[in-house]
Amino acid sequence: MPPDFANAVEDIEYANGYVQVHMTIKELPTFKNQLEFVNGTVQSWLVAYIKGPEQLHKAWQQSRAGQVADDPAVYCYFPSQLDSSLAPGDGTHTCTMFSHYFPTEFTDISHKDAKALMVERMITQMEKVIPDFRDLIIEQVVFTQQYFDKAFNATEGDFSMGLLHTGQMFGDRPVPGWDGGHETPLGNLYMAGGACHPGPGVTCIPGMNGARIVLEKLGGAKEQAAE
Repeated sequence: MPPDFANAVEDIEYANGYVQVHMTIKELPTFKNQLEFVNGTVQSWLVAYIKGPEQLHKAWQQSRAGQVADDPAVYCYFPSQLDSSLAPGDGTHTCTMFSHYFPTEFTDISHKDAKALMVERMITQMEKVIPDFRDLIIEQVVFTQQYFDKAFNATEGDFSMGLLHTGQMFGDRPVPGWDGGHETPLGNLYMAGGACHPGPGVTCIPGMNGARIVLEKLGGAKEQAAE
């Protein structure tokens, strides 16, 4: 590999910490306070507790310092509300809580203790709009980025395949200077995953663009062979 390409790959940052909590709950919740308006609507399958950019910025700063966020932003999903087969039955439902900005390196706390503390604070946040939320929980399992790293070989568990910041977005994916053609320094090796431009997400755009490039190259190779 050319040194500049290899060095750029080594410099990709994957510090995307997060917590997922998958739960079985006794019944669908009744929302209070600022989320009361979603009761009885389809919007109630996905809610979020996010107060504003200041909250997100502080949580990000604390995670970068190896600390658990004092005031985490939380997304809460109830997928069995849309598909009842996802729940065990008997009126129970499934719930998933998700929160960004969990540390990838830890200061004065272990990963196990940080995970438990983060989950406790996430549940406390949801209790502000679902007062009996804790009482609804029958069972739960908790995952962090470390699990997805070990279980699926996702580099450092980063589902974005490279942290999304200004130095790793758009034309700088997968690394600066190698975004346009989906090519690599190795002949006939093309990249077309979420690590490439325009980035991750359920869009299929990197794969579509990469396939077009390969088809163009194959077409050119056939023309040369015919000549």
